Amino acid sequence: MTQFFGQLADALERDGVAALTTIVTAEGSAPRMAGARLFVRGDGHSFEGTVGGGILEARVLDACRTALNDGLARLLTFDLSADEAAGSDMICGGRVRLYVEPLRAASCPQLTPLLRETDRLSMQGRRCVLVNMLRPDAAPDCRRLLLAGEGQGADVSGDLTLDPAALDELRGAVATASGPLCVEAGGLSLLADPVASPGRVIIAGGGHVGRQVALMASLAGFRVTVLDDRPDFAKADRLPGADEVRCVTPGGDWLEGLGVHEDCYVVIVTRGHRNDGEVLASALRTPARYVGMIGSRRKRDAVYRRLEEAGTPRAAIERVHSPIGLDIGAETPEEIAVSIVAELVQARAASRVRHAIPPMQG
Repeated sequence: MTQFFGQLADALERDGVAALTTIVTAEGSAPRMAGARLFVRGDGHSFEGTVGGGILEARVLDACRTALNDGLARLLTFDLSADEAAGSDMICGGRVRLYVEPLRAASCPQLTPLLRETDRLSMQGRRCVLVNMLRPDAAPDCRRLLLAGEGQGADVSGDLTLDPAALDELRGAVATASGPLCVEAGGLSLLADPVASPGRVIIAGGGHVGRQVALMASLAGFRVTVLDDRPDFAKADRLPGADEVRCVTPGGDWLEGLGVHEDCYVVIVTRGHRNDGEVLASALRTPARYVGMIGSRRKRDAVYRRLEEAGTPRAAIERVHSPIGLDIGAETPEEIAVSIVAELVQARAASRVRHAIPPMQG
């Protein structure tokens, strides 16, 4: 799966130019939160991402086209009053501040590799923060700095260099940020933009439900791995939503070698109780953020009982979402997939701590 910054790198390599927009602050009931992004390709028309649609996005797209033409960055404020929102068929109001930045690959040869590295690390579940200079109403400086990891131990790469004191100041400022921050460090005005991991969904079982969950999870922006012990089911051509398909050894540990981390979501939808129980026991030994198992309450209780008899702590079992998915009365594989992926999205959203970001002045 290529995420947003990988798509931006592709556009820069193909066209040489693009205009990137990031929501820096969002107050009130704005359509998207701080950190939402879009970019316009060099043709001035096609784009990826969204900052909320409607009149706001139309104005942002116009600003991006202007930036592509005149080469100037912009820090824009949009007040979406209740009257204006209602007049444009939007139910949102609020105040949004965005940074629009034209990018030129020729002036910054390290930019596209850094964008691809950002994509790669975020898909691995690593915390990443992209940092660039804020230069409103001026020709932008496209250099970037990438912080990968946590706190003062975060690795640094890129062609935007800071002295050690300024770098320490920056690391401290972004240590707990979940949305963009405007930081003064080393005499520079910087925009520090945390890049959220899309999350990795590991689906144990490639049958009817697993196939639909893979497709739906992919559409929701997750990276998807599907596992099955049946060669006829573990085929990439029948699982179009999967980034990775593995045929596992029957009776073995299905999750072995996957490197399950805290930004993983394990969905257990195998063809039988025995497989479900074995995968569940393995999943509960990992730090996965979400573990869910399909089945009736009767089946669930039987699996739980066997796990407890084998020594699995009750506290670990209480992590499990079972019956899996939100209760929407789902019956078909497609409906069940909707209910499961809705619960995954809910868990992902809850994991992203919303830190209050003070409004920018002016």
